[in-house]
Amino acid sequence: MSKACAYAILGSVWLAGAALSCPSLMYSTTMTFRYADRGYRTICYLVWPDGPAGTSYSDHMYNIVFLLVTYVAPMGSMAVTYTWVGCVLWGSKVIGENTDLQNDVVRSKQR
Repeated sequence: MSKACAYAILGSVWLAGAALSCPSLMYSTTMTFRYADRGYRTICYLVWPDGPAGTSYSDHMYNIVFLLVTYVAPMGSMAVTYTWVGCVLWGSKVIGENTDLQNDVVRSKQR
């Protein structure tokens, strides 16, 4: 892998992460609650254009995309990569195993 390719992959990962976090940045808001004992609690939550989280179709779709991008895609790529590595290693000669050429050399020396 070239240096330019590594930088391109690194940049795309950062851009994808920034794009994935933008909806949370745009639609998050805070609300402060006052309690009877004169205490305050401030919470941060998402309010989507079509309603609050939990009842919003946008929230549902965002969570599905988030799951796919942050869990399913990395796990799938690791599964494919490890399967490929396993197949390559399974088909290769074991260290210390004699090749046909080495067996021929041993036979010729015994004659």
